[in-house]
Amino acid sequence: KKISTYMQKLYIVTRNDLPISYQAVQSTHAAVDYVFKYQKSLKKWHKSSNVIILLAVKNKTTLIKFIKKIRKLNVKYVAFKEPDLKNQITAVALEPSEKTQKLCKNLHTALKPPNKGGLKAKEMNELDERFRRFKQKNSP
Repeated sequence: KKISTYMQKLYIVTRNDLPISYQAVQSTHAAVDYVFKYQKSLKKWHKSSNVIILLAVKNKTTLIKFIKKIRKLNVKYVAFKEPDLKNQITAVALEPSEKTQKLCKNLHTALKPPNKGGLKAKEMNELDERFRRFKQKNSP
């Protein structure tokens, strides 16, 4: 009999073409949205492991393909769309399950510098400007 090495983990997948700070924030949005949507089903995960795995795919196209695989396997998930990026999908949170673990096994860890060919300079400048205005507005 094969011994299972499965441990419940909440998987969050973001895009590596985003700046590191955006990868973190977008992943957090997806995780929080998942918790609100599937609060009752997360109790077992929270009690047994409370482990979160943060991974990344190459870009928006790759994330959309990944979501299609999630749907095909009937895995519960929540995708987060960033309003400041014209509602692009930036991260997805997946249910803690063996199916999810297998689905994510070949993905790389997140929070690495953006890929070459990531966001265009103009888009990055727009994001940086929005962030600067946000900081000014919310500073004491």
